[in-house]
Amino acid sequence: RWDTMVNQSRNATQQSRDQWNLMANQTREAFQDAAEAAWNRSDNAMQQTRDRWDTMVNQSRNATQQSRDRWDTMVNQTREDLQDAAEAARNHSDNAMQHTRDRWDTMVNQSRNATQQSRDQWNLMANQTREA
Repeated sequence: RWDTMVNQSRNATQQSRDQWNLMANQTREAFQDAAEAAWNRSDNAMQQTRDRWDTMVNQSRNATQQSRDRWDTMVNQTREDLQDAAEAARNHSDNAMQHTRDRWDTMVNQSRNATQQSRDQWNLMANQTREA
């Protein structure tokens, strides 16, 4: 009976050890599975964050480039407008100066003609007086 009880006790102890080892192994596997799943979720979350960040950076770069392009266009248009305005003002000024020169030349010629007519008139009067 003693041997039977010892054997039963040994068997029960072995079953208990097996049960504890089984629980330990299952718990270890469960923790490893949970850790791997959490790691994968973390990797996925990090990749999504990287993807979102890359998208935002690219959008920001595109917006910045569009802004630069718009500013360049505005600067170029303004430069062209100023050049056109300066050229038009130069042409207008040249035309106005030529018009002034033409008027001045006309007045000088009229003045010369009037002076010549006056001389001629005085000479005529002088000659007629001399003859008289």
